[in-house]
Amino acid sequence: MLRLSSVSGQFIRFSGLLTLLALAFLPVRTSAQGVRSIIQSSKRVFPSVGAGVKAIRRGADGRYYVLARPANAIRVYSAAGKLIGQIPKPGSGAAIRYAVGIDLTSAGMIAVADRGANSIDVFRPDGSLFSRTPVFAPTSVVALADGEFAVTTLRSRRLVQVIDQRGSVVERFGDPTDVRGNPD
Repeated sequence: MLRLSSVSGQFIRFSGLLTLLALAFLPVRTSAQGVRSIIQSSKRVFPSVGAGVKAIRRGADGRYYVLARPANAIRVYSAAGKLIGQIPKPGSGAAIRYAVGIDLTSAGMIAVADRGANSIDVFRPDGSLFSRTPVFAPTSVVALADGEFAVTTLRSRRLVQVIDQRGSVVERFGDPTDVRGNPD
C-alpha cells in the first residue's frame, strides 16, 4: 500500500510538471506585445518648422536657432517661439548650401558646418557672414573658446580636428582605427 501511494504521488507530480510545461509553451496574448511608442503632439513650438529638424540650439539671449530641411538656412526664434529672422540674413550675399550642424559661440556667433560649401561658416547674430573656414566635407562643428572649432569630417587622418578661424589646424586627435570593428 505504501508503495502504491508513492507511485501515485510520483505520477501526480509528473503529470503536474507536464501540465506546467504545456502551459508554458502555449501562446499567450499579453498587452505588452506589439507596444509602440507614439508621441502625440498637441501643438508645435515652432509652427513654421516641419519634419527634418537636424539641430536646435538656445542662445544666452533666449533665442532658438533651428536647422531643419531645407538645410540652407537657420531659422531664428524668440524665447516665446516667434520667428524673428534667419541666417544667413536675406540680401547679405552669404549663402548656406547644405548645413549638417550648428553651434553657438560664447560671443553669440553662429557656427555652421556647411558640407555643400566644404566650410565652417561663422555668422554674426544679425545673420551677416563673419568668416568662412575651408574644411573638406564637415559633418559636425562645436564652438570652442578663443575662436576655435572642433570639427569632424568625412575624411580625416584623425577623428576630430581643432581649427582656428583662419583655417589652420591647431590640434588633431582620435585614431579612426580605434573605432572600426575593434572588439575591445
